[in-house]
Formats: sequence, structure tokens, C-alpha cells
Amino acid sequence: MNYSRITFFLFWIFPFATYAQIEESLIEVSWQYLENSPNEPAGYRAMFEITNHSGADLEAGWSLYFKSPFLLGEVQSENPDFQIRHLTAGLFVIEGRPISPALLPGKSFKVFYSAYDSSLKTAPTPEGLILKKSDGSYFEIGNYKILKMSLQEFEGAGMNTSRSDPDRRSYSQTPPFVPIPKQWKYLGTSDTVSNAGLVVLGDKVFSNEAKFLTGKISQAYKPEIDRAEKPLQIRIAKRDEIPSEGYKLEIRDRRVLILASDTMGAFNGVHAFLALMPEEFWDGPGSRMILPQVEIEDFPILHKD
Repeated sequence: MNYSRITFFLFWIFPFATYAQIEESLIEVSWQYLENSPNEPAGYRAMFEITNHSGADLEAGWSLYFKSPFLLGEVQSENPDFQIRHLTAGLFVIEGRPISPALLPGKSFKVFYSAYDSSLKTAPTPEGLILKKSDGSYFEIGNYKILKMSLQEFEGAGMNTSRSDPDRRSYSQTPPFVPIPKQWKYLGTSDTVSNAGLVVLGDKVFSNEAKFLTGKISQAYKPEIDRAEKPLQIRIAKRDEIPSEGYKLEIRDRRVLILASDTMGAFNGVHAFLALMPEEFWDGPGSRMILPQVEIEDFPILHKD
């Protein structure tokens, strides 16, 4: 089997960081609340605007991913050329029907959508925007603008802003992230990795996903390598029996295994692994990682038309 191996220590990180920075100046995304509905089913309307400020086309077939961990209900695109799908681990994707059109220089697309879910006290603002190009490569959107209602406007629209406290659960019953994956099982207590090296090993078909994962981790994890420390090893492997766009994620000790049958599933598995990192990890850079010992299986709720 062919593998694409990425091994990095502190001084091998920088090429991946510059990859995202180069693209940040090309694409701008803005997001805005349009209205809230106090009636049943309660929900809101919002809009993404994607603008191409570069001198070249954004080729047809691109997709825009975003995180919205508290958006649990139905999301409907109002644009006939686009759809919004809920994938896994709070991850959503804007994509074409059946393929997104090319975005020409100086032009923009507006994607209007409606969402129906339990009302929240604060707005579930999309975050962590990632654009996947038609060639399968990824970059983060650095030029992202948010125009949203103030809390006063939000409450004035008649939305019920009260939220009950979450149910108290034992550790084994607490999901690893929200929205809750289809299946999960904890394997033991979390392992703390400190100043250890990192190896990412992926099947050749998943080389873009391996590169993206390495780049994301490198933004927050910058160890002073201690060769006495057992390295963290991550493998992304192809398994045809996994449902399309689904994944299996297993973390045992310092070994991470992500299984998928296609690139979308591999990306969902990568995102799920990143979602397991505590919020303070992303406040880095730092030299420590906490690895929950867990098995997770998940696949999208909605499938393409």
C-alpha cells in the first residue's frame, strides 16, 4: 500500500503555516444575521457572502466548511445553486448543486439560509472557516467578517433566550464533543503529551488531509523535542467498508488512527480529532497536548441530493 508520510519537528513546521497565509488575502467571507423568528419552529435567517479579491478564478468545485457547534437543527439553503449540509462534530459545508460555480475575480456569491433549532442565549456564529479547492487542497479563511445582531436586538426579536442547564452525566456518558457522534466509547484516562515529536502517516489518497492536519496542529503545538518522549503517531488510512463521508477515530496511548473510505470522510475524521483538543490548546503555541483515549464512529446526517 502506498503511504504519504509527513514527519515534523519544530523547524519543519513553517511551510504549512505559509500555505494558509498566502491564500488568506485572496478570498473574503462575511456572515450576517438577517432575521429571527419567534414562532414555531423557532429559528433565524442568515447569509454568507464569499468574495474573490484575487486576480484569478476560484475554479468551480470549491466547498466552504464552517463550525457551528450549537447549531443542531435543520439548515436549509435558499439558493438553488448551493446546499448546506451538516457533516459531523459541529461541521457544516456549503457546496454546489451539483457543483459550485467558478468565482471570478472581483465577484461574490451570497448564500442565504434558514436554520431551525432550539433558541440560544448567544448567537451560534460560524467559525473556523476552511475552503477546499477543486484540486482537493485546503486553506483557512483569514479574512472573515461577522455582522450580527446585538443581544438586545436578538432578544427584541422575540426569541426565547433561556437555556436549561445540561443534564449531569457520568464521564462515560458525556459525549466527546457536540453535536454528539453516532457512537463513542472511552478507553481510559487522557494521556498528556509534552515536548514529543509528531509523525503523520497517511494513505496517498489522503495526502491533502494529512498535510492540513499537520498544519493545524503546528499552529498550537510547538514542542522543544525531547527524544526520550514517545512520539505522537497519527495515521489516516483508507477502509472501503466505512460509509461514504463517514469515519472511525481511535486514540490509544499516543497512537491515533483515522479510517475513512473517501477524502470527505478523512477530512471529517481530521476535524473530529481537532475538535477533541481543549479550547486552551488553541491559545498556544505550547508544548503540551492532551489526548483523550476514545473510539468514535460518525457519518453525515444528510447526504447529497
